[in-house]
Amino acid sequence: MLNAMIEEIPHFLYFLNKREMYSKQKSRMWFSPEEIQTSALEKLVEHSLPTVVKEIRERVRQFFFDFEDAELHITPKQAGTYMLSGRYGSYYIIRECKTYLNVDNLMNREGEKIIKTCTYKWKDYAEGADTFEVRTNKHIGQPLVFKRNDFLTNYEIKTLYPTPPPEPVQQEFGFSEAKDTPF
Repeated sequence: MLNAMIEEIPHFLYFLNKREMYSKQKSRMWFSPEEIQTSALEKLVEHSLPTVVKEIRERVRQFFFDFEDAELHITPKQAGTYMLSGRYGSYYIIRECKTYLNVDNLMNREGEKIIKTCTYKWKDYAEGADTFEVRTNKHIGQPLVFKRNDFLTNYEIKTLYPTPPPEPVQQEFGFSEAKDTPF
């Protein structure tokens, strides 16, 4: 039996080398990125991100859920202290935010970084209570700019920030002659 299997190996290798492939080679990795893009791959990539990126993303999303601001301007020091409990340095936070979250510093029209006072706010819930207190921290530095549209889906934005109802239209009184009065 073993000898019969060993004799079949060259024939099997010939079959593997000469067979016609079902799919055509589209890139160096055979399949194009669009062909292998699945929800499972997206989840794998999402869970493979550095911990600091996942934590910042979650805190920024919570900020936009809690407050109606369209942008969050926060210095790396504030992010490290209040979002990440001081576990990461400012330069590491800047690098990871720029690499994975496409976040950049606040810039002027000439492309120069701006130094300004940033106010970071968060809701502080008391233990065992349903009430909260909004706490703030001010810090001067070069802020990173997080935009609401980059962190919330369109559905979340429409749900959280519905468009205001239209202003009531007041009917104007039409007068046929100058001596007519509305009362």
